[in-house]
Amino acid sequence: MESTSQNQATENSATTNQATEKSLYIQGVESLREAASILVCNWTDLNYAIEQGLNNKNRKLNLEDEKEIEALKELVNYLKSERKSDMALRNELIQNMVDLCLAQDVELEDFEDCILDFMEINFSMMIEDNSAKEIGAAMMKIRRELFTSAQNKQVLESDELQKLREFNEQKNLAKKRKQEKEAQERLEVGEDDMDEEEETEQKEEKPKQTGPVFDDDGFEVVTTEKKGRRR
Repeated sequence: MESTSQNQATENSATTNQATEKSLYIQGVESLREAASILVCNWTDLNYAIEQGLNNKNRKLNLEDEKEIEALKELVNYLKSERKSDMALRNELIQNMVDLCLAQDVELEDFEDCILDFMEINFSMMIEDNSAKEIGAAMMKIRRELFTSAQNKQVLESDELQKLREFNEQKNLAKKRKQEKEAQERLEVGEDDMDEEEETEQKEEKPKQTGPVFDDDGFEVVTTEKKGRRR
């Protein structure tokens, strides 16, 4: 009977551990995706490539010869069908980075190669600065911190991820303030235009002076269609 109770307790403990590990894994994946999202969405090189429409599959074919158009019609249709949205491109890179984090044996060079290959394939861009390496280093550090805290404390903690969250929050706040300022400036310009229109209308609608009119000598001026005279 005692042996049965011990076995049951052991099974319950194992089940609890499995549930905890599963929960930590799910939370870890979400944290890695959050980190990758912040890094990717704030990466200057990628934002520039997307804003300039440099995506290879988004480029338009400049064809002048009608025969060439007919010959490449199938290719054009294919390119249109395969066109990727800005969000789809970002999500693809984010998922690639998360997958690397979940791999057992991964090095900094793996992240760097992943990012550089992505930019070359999708934008034909060669990244010459160290931004790809910096992004990879940040992901490696977050991955290590999350893994260590999960093993030692059964919780997920990452100082690097917290720094990213604070940076992203401050940037979003600055962006919101800028948008509010621009909206206020547009509103003020609109109000000024309305005031000018009202002043113009008031000038145009100003009633003509009625009743007797007197000149500088105090004589009443009688106005006719041709001229005025003293009376």
